[in-house]
Amino acid sequence: MGIIDYLYMGIVGIFSLGCIIYGIRLAIKTRKENIKQYIKNKNQRKIKFENNGTKH
Repeated sequence: MGIIDYLYMGIVGIFSLGCIIYGIRLAIKTRKENIKQYIKNKNQRKIKFENNGTKH
């Protein structure tokens, strides 16, 4: 009975560790994409503002 418990704990531990690592990698990836999108939008807003400034 003890060996089965240790095997079960090992499988659950490895699975949960894999899920945690996957979640962290996914969070880092989405954060990088959000930062890129933010910089892109910021630059576009700056260009629009400059265009509006020259019209007035």
